Amino acid sequence: MIEKTNSNSNIIRNTNSTRYVPEEYKKVAKDLESQFSELMLNEMNKTAEPAEEASTAENIYSELLTTERSKALSENKGGLGLQNMILDQIYPKRLRNEITYEAQLKRKK
Repeated sequence: MIEKTNSNSNIIRNTNSTRYVPEEYKKVAKDLESQFSELMLNEMNKTAEPAEEASTAENIYSELLTTERSKALSENKGGLGLQNMILDQIYPKRLRNEITYEAQLKRKK
């Protein structure tokens, strides 16, 4: 939580908008962003002309490298910015409160 004071000496509190979002929803948003970034990286790789025909091993390594890069992009602080947009769609801000969060946890048990 970040606290700051404005000119009227009132405290303005900015809370973490994902504080009351269940972990399953966060994981889905992160995975979707990772899939999107992998698709984007694959399309970017298609634009580069290889110097020579790649071997099967090089193709496999390249695919694994692209997958790991996409995971790193989505795990980076803030990611590409898609996670919050996805969360807003699958778990709206009006549901992000302590009561709803506790109800979700109880339902899961």
